[in-house]
Amino acid sequence: MLQRMLRPTILARLSINLGPSTFAHGEYQHQYNKYIEVLISLSQALNYDEAQFFHDLLKMPISQRPTFVFGLGNQLPGQKRIDFFRLFSVANSVLKDY
Repeated sequence: MLQRMLRPTILARLSINLGPSTFAHGEYQHQYNKYIEVLISLSQALNYDEAQFFHDLLKMPISQRPTFVFGLGNQLPGQKRIDFFRLFSVANSVLKDY
C-alpha cells in the first residue's frame, strides 16, 4: 500500500509522467487488496494517518504487528475500544489468511 501512496511523488521527482491508469489494472486485481482494505479499516478505526500507519507497520517485524495494532486499540476510550476489538477480530481472521 505504501508504494501506491508514494509512487506518484517519486515518479514526479524523477520527471516520469505516468498516469494513474498505468497501474490501475494490476492494482485492481492484486491478490493483497483484501489485506490492504482490512489494514485501512484498522487505521481508520484508530484515527491513525493511513500513510503513517503503513510506514510504522513496515518498520517492525511481521510477528510484532498484531500486538502493536492491538495495543493502539487498547488505548481507545470506552465504546470505541469495544468496537475496535470487534473489528480487530474480523480483521485478524482475514490477515491470517495471507
